Amino acid sequence: MEIVKELLEIAKYTIPALLSIGAGRMVFAAAQRAADRKAERERRFHAYESVLPLTLQAYERLTLYVERIHPFQILSRMPNAGGLSAKQLRDVMVQEIRLEFEHNIVQQIYVSERAWGALLEAREEVVTFLTDLAQNMPERATAADFVEAVAASLKNAPESEPARDKALRTFRNEVVRLFLPGD
Repeated sequence: MEIVKELLEIAKYTIPALLSIGAGRMVFAAAQRAADRKAERERRFHAYESVLPLTLQAYERLTLYVERIHPFQILSRMPNAGGLSAKQLRDVMVQEIRLEFEHNIVQQIYVSERAWGALLEAREEVVTFLTDLAQNMPERATAADFVEAVAASLKNAPESEPARDKALRTFRNEVVRLFLPGD
């Protein structure tokens, strides 16, 4: 009987102590999780703060690229194309598009897949347009003939939205999302 009394006496102090230790561990674990979440939010904020300017710059550069690959823009940068054939001018224009693209290829790191896909679609549309137009030209067509054909084709283009306009709209929407992340 004496042993039972001693065990009860020990339990009287041990059980509350164990409960206190357990409660303390739970409180500490909850505080640690809250501190970890706060540290993670701060880390993400600082990462966002440092990447945001690069992301905005990437969208600016891709917007400029899409504007620069418009056939009229390319032609305006080629004042000495007079001695070329239509197919040669097409090759020079496509090479210009590819060089511009290579210059901007690293920007894909900073933009969404959707935006990058829209850019690729716009590039492909312009290259296909120029290629199809050059292939449908007579063999002896000159660069001047090609320029006239480009102007006529763009003037008589269907009312559907070109891929380059879709790309520009996508870029604008993505930039807006950068500032409204909850949407």
